[in-house]
Amino acid sequence: MSVKKSSNQGLSVHLAYTALKILNDNDGKMLLSRLLEEIYKQKSGDIPEAEKSVYEGGRVKWAIKMQFLSDIFVKAGFLRKGGGIWRLTADGRNVLLEGEQAVIEKGKKIYADFLKERQKVKKLDSALADEDKTDSEDESIFDVEQHESNAMESIQKHIRSMLPYRFQDLCAALMRGMNYYVRDIASPGPDGGIDILAYTDQLGGKPPRIKVQVKHESKKSGQPELRQLAGILTDGDIGVFISSAGFASGCRDFARNNLKHLELIDMDIFVDLWQKNYDNLSEEDKSLLPLRSIYFLDKKRVQDE
Repeated sequence: MSVKKSSNQGLSVHLAYTALKILNDNDGKMLLSRLLEEIYKQKSGDIPEAEKSVYEGGRVKWAIKMQFLSDIFVKAGFLRKGGGIWRLTADGRNVLLEGEQAVIEKGKKIYADFLKERQKVKKLDSALADEDKTDSEDESIFDVEQHESNAMESIQKHIRSMLPYRFQDLCAALMRGMNYYVRDIASPGPDGGIDILAYTDQLGGKPPRIKVQVKHESKKSGQPELRQLAGILTDGDIGVFISSAGFASGCRDFARNNLKHLELIDMDIFVDLWQKNYDNLSEEDKSLLPLRSIYFLDKKRVQDE
C-alpha cells in the first residue's frame, strides 16, 4: 500500500520516512544539513514549488515541516536527534523492513499513545493537520537545530582541511583530554600500524594499553585495515581506529564481533568526544581545534545570511 502524498502533511511524513531510509544507507547517522540535501536530491520532484519557498528567516518550508513531523519517529524510538546530527536507532533499522506504510502507522500509534499518556486533548491526526500553521516559535526551534548542524559542519570542514600529521596531533590531544597518557606519536614514515600509543598511567604499568591507528583520507576505511590493527593487539590492548572519512559497510559489525577489543571513531564521534572533553584539554591542545571560536564564527555566518 503506497503512502498518499496529496496533502502537505502526507508529503512531510513521507519525507521523514525517506530520512530514515537515507540514514540506514549511511551508517545510521548524518548531519542534518547533509541529510536535507540528500532528501531534496532524491525527492525534489515530489515537493511542490510552494513548499520550496522560505519562511522569514530563510528556512525552507518543506524542511521545517518535515522536521516537525519527524517527531513521530523520535517519540516512537526510531530516531534520535542531538548536536545537529540525526541517528537511526536499532528499532528504526528493524522497522524499516516492514515497509513505508507500516513504519508510519506504527510510528503514529506510538506517538498517539505518548500524547495520551500526557493527557493531550487533540488527536494525533488533528495535530498533524495543523502543521501548515507552523508558527515562528516552531521555526525558531528548528533554527537552533539547523544552527547546530551548520556549526558541526564547520568544525568537520576545519578538521578535513588539516594535514594528516596535524590531524594525528589532534587525535593525540583528544586522548590526553580523555585522561590517557600519550607515550608515543608516530613520525612521518612507516609506523607498524600504530600512530599513537597511550596508557592509563604515566609509567604504563596498568592495563589497558591503547594502540591508535589514524586515517585522514577521503576514502572510508575498510575491514582489511581493521584486521591489520587487530593483528597487532595483544592481551591488555585496546585498538582504537580513528578515520576522518568514516568506515565502510560491515566494519562496525566486524569490530563488535571481534575477539580483540576494537573501538571505531568516525568524524561525528570524534567531534562529539572533543566537545565532551574540551574543558579538560590544555590550552595548547585546545588551540589545535578552537571549538568555541569555530562555532561562533559559524553563528556569525548564519546571522549574516
